[in-house]
Amino acid sequence: MSFRKLFESSDEVSIDSNRVLIPALNGNSFIQKNKIVFDIPPNHQFISLRECYLEFDIALNNNDEGFEMPGSGGQRLIKTCRIQTKDGKVLENCVSYNVMAEFMYHYALTSGEKDSRSLTELAAPDEFNNGNFLSSKIIANPFSQPYADGLALPYSVAKKNIKQRVVLKLWSKVFDNYEQDVIFPNVFTQGLQVHVELEDNTRAIKVIPQLNSDDTTYTARTDAAINIAGNPHTTIAVRNDVDRGINAEQNDMKGCPFNVGMRVRIQKADGTSPDNTATIQSIKVDGSNRYELTLSAGFTATADYPAGSFIGAVSGDLDATYTITDPAISVAVANVPDSWKNDLIDLVAENKFRYNIKSVENVQVSQSAGQTNFTNYINSNANNVSSILCLPVDSQTAASYTNELMDSVYDNYDNYQYGYENSVHPSLPVPVDKLSNTIAKVSAPHLTELMKGLDSFWGSKNLRRFKTNFAVARQFAPYNGGMVLTMKDLSHRVALKSGSSLTTNTNYNNYLVKNLQLVVSKDGLDIIG
Repeated sequence: MSFRKLFESSDEVSIDSNRVLIPALNGNSFIQKNKIVFDIPPNHQFISLRECYLEFDIALNNNDEGFEMPGSGGQRLIKTCRIQTKDGKVLENCVSYNVMAEFMYHYALTSGEKDSRSLTELAAPDEFNNGNFLSSKIIANPFSQPYADGLALPYSVAKKNIKQRVVLKLWSKVFDNYEQDVIFPNVFTQGLQVHVELEDNTRAIKVIPQLNSDDTTYTARTDAAINIAGNPHTTIAVRNDVDRGINAEQNDMKGCPFNVGMRVRIQKADGTSPDNTATIQSIKVDGSNRYELTLSAGFTATADYPAGSFIGAVSGDLDATYTITDPAISVAVANVPDSWKNDLIDLVAENKFRYNIKSVENVQVSQSAGQTNFTNYINSNANNVSSILCLPVDSQTAASYTNELMDSVYDNYDNYQYGYENSVHPSLPVPVDKLSNTIAKVSAPHLTELMKGLDSFWGSKNLRRFKTNFAVARQFAPYNGGMVLTMKDLSHRVALKSGSSLTTNTNYNNYLVKNLQLVVSKDGLDIIG
């Protein structure tokens, strides 16, 4: 029997499989920065490498200010992901897993797939308004039970915090290697392990846009001029604003982003002083179908606020923490004929077993602010690489809710080139001159390079967010071939537009698709590549 037929399902043999849910090896409750270890035991002799899922329950420990996980949802919680054998041989290592997952969530999924997965990943689905794609139209906190509809009288009870079950696809080349079902013989003598390190909360969670008083694009606005002078209690009507996702007439109380007990900040739209803070005592939908907030005493200055003043959450730093419980990993175990097992044993005994597999290696390179032209040297130990994806992000680490997982760091790019073996390929730079133009389409050469490179990852089906999440990519050989890095000097040369420079420190996350070969003999396992 050929190797391919040995490991590929066919009409010649009946193969069934069942999903196995494997709990964490090292505990049941985890917080940010903890590491969760999953052990796929060797008694599962054959598993499918098509897909692997991570499941857990998540709850916010303190949620008064209205926090959420936007964009790719629960994928933001995974800081690093490493797949290895139990004795420490590493197959795949992604240090910035959540940056790659954020990119893949928006690029590699169609709208229908994204909307479907948003239900299990706590992610934001695609939303449209008059044909326009909206990225931040979120009207409710997924970690709070919404208020009930039809509350005509003031409601003075805070929303109940709830725990959510999350099911995430693991973005891993090890678990997504083939276009068709292939059975993987779990030849590792001690089984596979998946190590997941949780991201710290300052990068995984943020205040929902309508409550972010520093984001004037989405912050709620008052609907009438108010005077707070001497009032022990102040009632403020919030303007119905469809574009900002606030519309009591349409959504009633269930769509109210505010919460009783939340601290709020009121400020003039022109930015002039003073700002005032208070706590929400009660909320209702008033006779004009607006959210009406009754605030506690606590204002420290006499001021008139015109209609259209901003009202949002007070929180300037992320003080929300989360707890993950009951984590488990799901893989498909294949039930194969005994003849397959015997063939595999014979191959290993004769030192003839070779198994090709792909994996992702994450290499980070930082560039300091002020750079104008530079080379992003990617030093990898990989011997054979078929594709690379580069995702530049703002590397600032301030504990601010404005610090997104991926920032739009593309405005000043002029062109880029990939190089290896001390020469540039292609000889002509790939232009990105139209990226900073919000009207013109992105340059065709850059888009072509990006889509070719993504073919070696998980495809490129949805480019709506291309303007917000910039990436460069390169596929090095056709037909899933590879490039031997004989001098280990793969690089990415960047030129910024004339007169511009990096405004912040920028972290270049380079994801390499490596071609590995697993060599199994009676003496053990070796990994080449």
